[in-house]
Amino acid sequence: MTKRSRTTPAELRLLGLQDGASLPQGGLPVNGTLAQGTGTAVTWSDELNRLIGRLGVHFERGTFNMQLDRQVQWESPLTAEGGTHPWELGTIVLAGQAIGLAFRGNRARPELLEIVSPVRLRDALGGIAPGAAVAGHLLSGAQIPIPAA
Repeated sequence: MTKRSRTTPAELRLLGLQDGASLPQGGLPVNGTLAQGTGTAVTWSDELNRLIGRLGVHFERGTFNMQLDRQVQWESPLTAEGGTHPWELGTIVLAGQAIGLAFRGNRARPELLEIVSPVRLRDALGGIAPGAAVAGHLLSGAQIPIPAA
C-alpha cells in the first residue's frame, strides 16, 4: 500500500483539527477487509452530507465498506435517527493515513462498517480492491464537531 504524504484539510475537519495537525492516537483498533458494496449507499452519503455539511466537509458519493473480523462496540458513538432505527457514527483513521466517518445501522450485520469520507478512500489507501486487508482505529463519536444548526 502506497502511503499518502498527508491527509486533506477536509478529512482533518471531521475531527475538528486544523490543516497540518497530527492524527489522533488511540481509539478502538479494528481489522477487516474491504467488502464489495451494492451501490445503494449513495443515499446515505447524501444524507450525511446534509448533516455534516456545516463542517465544511463534502463526502464523496458512496461508501467504503469494511467487513470487520469481529463485532465491535465503540466508545460513545454519536447516534442519529435514520429510518426505523438509530445509527451509530464515529470517526475512523484507516491505515494511519486516511480519515472517514464510520456509521452502522444494519443490525443484521453488526460487523459491517460503512465509511464515508471527503476523499475516495480506496484511492487514498493505494488503490485497494475488495478483499484487501484494512486496519484502523475507531474513535469516539464525541470527537465529531457537530456545529449548532
